[in-house]
Amino acid sequence: MSEKLKKITALMLVAALALAFALPAFAENGSETPAPESTPAPEETKEPESTPVPTIPVTDQKPNTDIVVIPSNANALVLMDVGAQSPKGNPGDVVTIVLPVAVNREYLPSERYMLRNITVSPKIPKDASVSNWPFDLINASYTRHLDDMSYNSTAEIYYDFRISEFAKKGVYPVNFEVSATVWRYDDVNGTSITEDVTFNLCVYVTLMGNGSESGVTTNFGPLQIAAANQSGVFESPILKPKQNVTLRVPIVNKGGELKNVTISPVISNSLDEFPFIAENVNYGRYFESWATGMMAYVEYNFTVSYYATNGNKPVKFLATYYENGEPQQCTFSTYVYITNGYVAPIEKAETAMSVMVSGYKLFVNGAEVSGLMAGDDATVRLTLINNAKKDTSLKNVATLSLANSNGLTLTVGSSDAAYVSAIKPGETAEVEFNVSVKRDAEVGSSTVGVNLTYENSDSIAGKATQTIMIPISQPMDIAIDAPIVYGTPTQDSPTSINLNMVNMGRGKALNVRILALEGISMAESYYGGDLLPGGTLSADFQVNCTKIGEFTAKLLVQYEDANGQQYTQEVPVTLNVGEAKPASSDAVIIGGDTDVDSTNVRGGGLPWWAWLLIVLAIAAIVIIAIVSSKNKNKKFKDDYSDISGANGGKKA
Repeated sequence: MSEKLKKITALMLVAALALAFALPAFAENGSETPAPESTPAPEETKEPESTPVPTIPVTDQKPNTDIVVIPSNANALVLMDVGAQSPKGNPGDVVTIVLPVAVNREYLPSERYMLRNITVSPKIPKDASVSNWPFDLINASYTRHLDDMSYNSTAEIYYDFRISEFAKKGVYPVNFEVSATVWRYDDVNGTSITEDVTFNLCVYVTLMGNGSESGVTTNFGPLQIAAANQSGVFESPILKPKQNVTLRVPIVNKGGELKNVTISPVISNSLDEFPFIAENVNYGRYFESWATGMMAYVEYNFTVSYYATNGNKPVKFLATYYENGEPQQCTFSTYVYITNGYVAPIEKAETAMSVMVSGYKLFVNGAEVSGLMAGDDATVRLTLINNAKKDTSLKNVATLSLANSNGLTLTVGSSDAAYVSAIKPGETAEVEFNVSVKRDAEVGSSTVGVNLTYENSDSIAGKATQTIMIPISQPMDIAIDAPIVYGTPTQDSPTSINLNMVNMGRGKALNVRILALEGISMAESYYGGDLLPGGTLSADFQVNCTKIGEFTAKLLVQYEDANGQQYTQEVPVTLNVGEAKPASSDAVIIGGDTDVDSTNVRGGGLPWWAWLLIVLAIAAIVIIAIVSSKNKNKKFKDDYSDISGANGGKKA
């Protein structure tokens, strides 16, 4: 029984293993149960003898969301190098741009990839600026649609553009935007995966010239006089006054194409700039267009002015035009030569005679003075002279100008002008002006201007301007105190004197000096310098007495003001001069044999300061003696108190 059980178990294991190996084979061939050999299979289930290459299903299936598609940085389409040249053209031309494209094998590496929904459109700037887009916008849309492209597919895209007249010469990039959908078959899930891509393609277009509306103009004037070897004109016309001439001017265009050109001569009222008679209202010559490099002639009929002078005369022309839509203008010139020209007669210049101020005088209260003092009311008398030899000076007006004067004003009620009807040749006339000097006028010369106007018998006017200087002074007021004499004067020794003075005036006293007169003398005069207004001077000096006894001598104080005016004041000084004492026999011996003159130690001959020192010395001795006596009395009392204490306080 056990052996049978073992055999059954072994058979079951073998069957299980066989079934395990058979199940994968059934899974590959499908789950359908094959028909019995006696039963024929349906026609639609028959497989072809050769298995075709599987293709991408036509119907879309929902992709597997678990698969992440990473886009490539490369463009799905690239421009092919087929030897095509960059388009070139001029404004107004139509250029064809060809985009030869091919599928990028890096992006679509096999037949299982495909580009669908391909659209191509140029990237036109929104502002349509010709600086970035040099073409005219004609069509409503420039989008191109391409058929589906797969591995190794190529295509050519054509665009026709017309270059704008507003465009400028140069090279322009033209960008195109390409958008497409990448389809990829998923072998694992049996589905297709899509990816939308957008990328750019760029080509370049070269503009060979500037458009007629580009606004580009020539920096220099495009219209110029043509060169001699270009026009054949070598000589400048030689003209005479009143001669009629046809002026033929060759002009060449050195710039771009010009339109609406008008050329006319520049007429001037100066015969050196336009030596012709202006007979016409307008001399303009019009050209509808003027091509680059084109030469043309303009002709004008002129009559040379009678007053044109000899020499080369420029004839200037003004041209107005439009260049590339921009209004511009330029000038150019040619020359003519005038011979036998007008010569202006030399006219003798007529001028009036010369009238001037020959001198002046100053009067105060009817008396002539050399200068004015502050506060004076004065009369200035001017002497006018006519220096002409023949002509009489008429309508002579003299005007006094005190604008630059530092201290003069016109007297109230007086005028600053004086009139003389006529001054004969070589004769003089006098005019007077009343002026006042300010009380605070500065010392010095004051500037006074004199303006003269006159005319001769032919009504030819003349004028002259002159300046006179009037000295102004401030009243000097030096207050001098009574002199102080030190000591007792004697005939044989110098006497010291002090003289104090104060400047009470407004002017500076210059070079103050003191001299001694009438019985006294000085070795040299005392010099005190300058004494400012409000300042004081204390002069100490010595004099020698030439008289004996009591008498009145004089001190002479001299000074001057800023104008050099001298001032002198006499100051009396009363002296009582004693006789000279004989020399003392008791001479003081100092050191060796040197004698001291007894006059230095005689009684009454000491100076005041010596007496003061003696008095101070005596006072000091008296004070010392008093203090010493008090100290001795105090000491005696202290000693007596000590003795009394020792005796037990008993009275003696």
